[in-house]
Amino acid sequence: MKNYTDVVIISNVGGILTPAAGASVQVLGHVSQTSATIYSDDGVTTTTNPLLTDVNGRFAFHVANGRYDLKISGVGFNTFTLPDIDIHDETDITAPGETPLPGNLIFTGNNSHSGTETFTNGISTNSLTDSGLTSGNCVQASGGGLLTTVSGPCGTSSGTLTATGSPVSGNLAKWSGGTSLTNADLTGDVTTSGGVATTLASIVSAGTNTKITYSAKGLVTSSAQAQFTDIGGTASVPQIPNLSASIITSGTFTSGLIPAINLAGTGAGGITGNLPVGNIAPGSSGQCINTVGSTTVWGSCAGTAGEQLLSVNTTPVTVNANTTGAQQTISAASAIVASALNTLNKTIRLTATGIFNPVNNTEQIALGINVGIGSNIILGTFVPNTSGTNYGWNVGALCTTTTTGSSGVLTCMVMANIGPTVQSGLNSFSSIQATTSTGNLTTSFTPVALISFGTASTSNSATGDYFLVEQLN
Repeated sequence: MKNYTDVVIISNVGGILTPAAGASVQVLGHVSQTSATIYSDDGVTTTTNPLLTDVNGRFAFHVANGRYDLKISGVGFNTFTLPDIDIHDETDITAPGETPLPGNLIFTGNNSHSGTETFTNGISTNSLTDSGLTSGNCVQASGGGLLTTVSGPCGTSSGTLTATGSPVSGNLAKWSGGTSLTNADLTGDVTTSGGVATTLASIVSAGTNTKITYSAKGLVTSSAQAQFTDIGGTASVPQIPNLSASIITSGTFTSGLIPAINLAGTGAGGITGNLPVGNIAPGSSGQCINTVGSTTVWGSCAGTAGEQLLSVNTTPVTVNANTTGAQQTISAASAIVASALNTLNKTIRLTATGIFNPVNNTEQIALGINVGIGSNIILGTFVPNTSGTNYGWNVGALCTTTTTGSSGVLTCMVMANIGPTVQSGLNSFSSIQATTSTGNLTTSFTPVALISFGTASTSNSATGDYFLVEQLN
């Protein structure tokens, strides 16, 4: 690092030399022609480049050893350049023949250096040739960081390696001494036997158990079949497999856990359709279950061959008599299928029940039925002796096919009964009538129960709560 000082003097109009105060001095690299880094002290504090002369035209700066151009400009004179100024600090030369080169040095082409060269921060190069190194030998640093060669490749040692025992090709080997090898096998969790193939130690028997215990190494040390007590938390459906009935030997299932049971069959005591457990009320001794759809009832077991229940409707229907015409109270739960009665002597039995409440004790009430074809069948008139009282009623028909086809004929015996359901001593009524109904037996049809009031009053009301359809043969 060199401290450079100089003065800029110019000649005025009269030829008198005067210092150029406030002139600009720019320090440029002689080769690069770029502004050099200059300092106000010995390489510590940088200063601006260019710098200005003082009132006496003087300027000074510190700069690294090298060759520079000084470009000087100002007022009252033309800009000029002092070229190729060699600025070196002689005190940096420590001994003859050794000149420290500061900063990062770039060498291009082939460069030869003799003697000892010191690079404080190392060398970065694509190719470095040292004539003092010998091909094939190991290069290593000696004292002071000097690169030297050592005879032979790096990382090898001389001497003789001997075998202990009788080594076989393909076997593993281990050191048996400082300069000898012998056969070896792996032991422990992984073993070998005279070769490099490995075998895992057998700890448990082969199998497909669902519960295992393993070590910190991840080795299975035991196994068993998992039990329900091994499952944490609450068992849910995905955790429980399908179980056969033979496994369940205790406890009682609620009706909601038992699916519908399909008991198909016809004949005496036969059951047709689905039998949902839980819908069956207790029956009497000696009775059998009859069911259709989701409804089950207890009945006689002594039916005739081919007898079956076609439908049961237990959903109550209430009507108010705002008309004097026949009104439907309750119908069969489902239609009689097409051609079910399109065979001579086929017989069905229809039974409907309910209650009614007359508006006065002179009201005229008539019951009836429509088998699903033909006209309404209305029976005789009943007059109650009190009003505001619930009367029970039932109407039934026993119909047999006497003519088949689209103009088929059902010959029916129709019966109606009325009696008090709350008070005793009230009027009762019973009527029976033989008649026929004509219609198309090749299509489906739905029987309905009927009631009519003599007075059109919404205070007259009737409810149908049961309609049973049975096929007797």
